Amino acid sequence: PNGPATSSSATTLDGSQGTTCGFKWMVSQRFERYWTEWFGRACAEYDVGLVQMVPALVERARRTLPDAFRTGRGVPYDDVDITEAIDRAHQRHIRDVLLPSVIPKLGDSVLAKLREGCRVADLGCGGGNLVLALAKAFPRSYVVGFEVSPAALEVASAQLEAAGLANASVVDARATPLGVAGPFDVVTTYDVLHDAPHPAKLVDEVAAGLATGGVWLLGDVACLDGIRENVASNPSAAKLYGVSACLCMACGLSEPGGAGLGTLGFTEKVARDMLLGRGIFSSLRVLHEQEGMRWFEALR
Repeated sequence: PNGPATSSSATTLDGSQGTTCGFKWMVSQRFERYWTEWFGRACAEYDVGLVQMVPALVERARRTLPDAFRTGRGVPYDDVDITEAIDRAHQRHIRDVLLPSVIPKLGDSVLAKLREGCRVADLGCGGGNLVLALAKAFPRSYVVGFEVSPAALEVASAQLEAAGLANASVVDARATPLGVAGPFDVVTTYDVLHDAPHPAKLVDEVAAGLATGGVWLLGDVACLDGIRENVASNPSAAKLYGVSACLCMACGLSEPGGAGLGTLGFTEKVARDMLLGRGIFSSLRVLHEQEGMRWFEALR
């Protein structure tokens, strides 16, 4: 039981229905144990969490991407394994970076609102990890997660039900857009805009849903303008571009006229053009950058 994974433990990795289950079993029972021992708990929570979505990405590469390359039409991310993997990857960053280091930089007045009780929205909440984290950290505030993926909504609803928190909920943003459900004092968006087919529409949605004096805490992958610049400065760029072709870029092109920003596409320039250049927000500043994530504060 303590040795490396054997060929028999991987026999389900054959393209059959057992692919995902077999891969997840290997990760949880073998690889995660050794990864944790060798590189520490932090690496296990982040890197191994993402391994869960590899079978789904391989399936996309085999079955859907050839047609996407021919037609230019991508594929939305709507898969339970992808949702859970991204949520697991986000857990440590939320706990160790976002809550202790990023949110305090919003300033005393915003922290006071959160502690005393205000309305918070998480746009593109995925499986609901950030919704739960904020609801637990600020029990007097009410946190609403907005999501369009049926698979992600299923995961988020299950997580919220299991947590039993009275100050958190998740809604289908297709039926109840954030702009209609507002106003909200604080809006968060974590690792979302570069995936969105129409990110400018999400910016408009946030603007419509923010209360007077509200703040938007916007986190996306830290990147530079241009492939050459990213490859030269980021050792993980090649991997991220590969993931982007299977997931982020594909999702961003999944609707007619999609922006197709991709994993390394929401640069500072893109953010400023999208938020400030159209006159929708009056202020945008980088609050914090760590572990490949860049956090902005945006004000109306």
